[in-house]
Amino acid sequence: AAIEWLVKKQEEAGHWDTRKHGAKQNFDSGGTGLVLLCFFGWGERHDQACQYQDNVRRALDWLLKQQRKEDGYLGEAPGMMYSHAIATIALCEGYGLTKDKRLRGPAERAIAYSLAAQSKSRGGWRYSPGEDSDTSVTGWQYMALHSARMAGLEVPQEAFDRARGFLDKMGGGKHGGLYGYQQRGKLSRAMVATGMFCRQLDLVPPSQPMMQESARLLKLHKMKSERPDLYYVYYATLALYQHQGPIWQAWNERLKEILPQLQSGDGSWDPSGSMAGDGGRVISTTLSTLSLEVYYRLLPMYGFRNAG
Repeated sequence: AAIEWLVKKQEEAGHWDTRKHGAKQNFDSGGTGLVLLCFFGWGERHDQACQYQDNVRRALDWLLKQQRKEDGYLGEAPGMMYSHAIATIALCEGYGLTKDKRLRGPAERAIAYSLAAQSKSRGGWRYSPGEDSDTSVTGWQYMALHSARMAGLEVPQEAFDRARGFLDKMGGGKHGGLYGYQQRGKLSRAMVATGMFCRQLDLVPPSQPMMQESARLLKLHKMKSERPDLYYVYYATLALYQHQGPIWQAWNERLKEILPQLQSGDGSWDPSGSMAGDGGRVISTTLSTLSLEVYYRLLPMYGFRNAG
């Protein structure tokens, strides 16, 4: 139902008009990137006959047209590093999935922009290139670097090392598993989920005290049954799915019950939470869909585990 809603709301040009659906500003590049990830998770692609092949092709075509020729930037306006990162993930996944040569150059230029934008002093990313860093933007950019590497694109090891150093600075608690947004002491549930998933991308094992500390915090903060923070839900679902064990099983039961209950009759989700609220119905719907697609998009990096 969510995929059908997204199909109906696609603009003729190929994108999704986020402001038309309640966004506080233009998040069209990031929103279109998230929709593409939903399509990829559903098994759709632009280079083979499938139900939504044309929708995926038009979305990719639109995204390619948005990229700045001089530097590879994909954001809607200056300072939109969230959107740049998400659109970059979509291009890298699209290239990795299909090996379409038309996507390789744009994906490489988008990654080059992310690398140039990384803070040399702090190690992460923020709203604009070279600024201070925060865990939220860094999470999306870190996913973009890993998506590029998985697609076979070259990403220098130094970029990963610097980002890990920033996560180390943000990790509080007894074992470094409780992350803040911009400083270690100011704990944020969504940032704990983000930091935990970034560590999983680096294959830090679930048995590590740091990972156990993150998982315990997420266990304490169950998904709300009314107006949940869908940004937190998205990252906590990614992280706990990889963590597996009883904590994931309990989270998954609530996820499968609550998200379908909250889905509107037309297949979308009401804006709910901080980032999802600002991004309107397109962002809320894509984050919810990606959470429900976690079983199809990803395999557990450490295998299916019943304990831990």
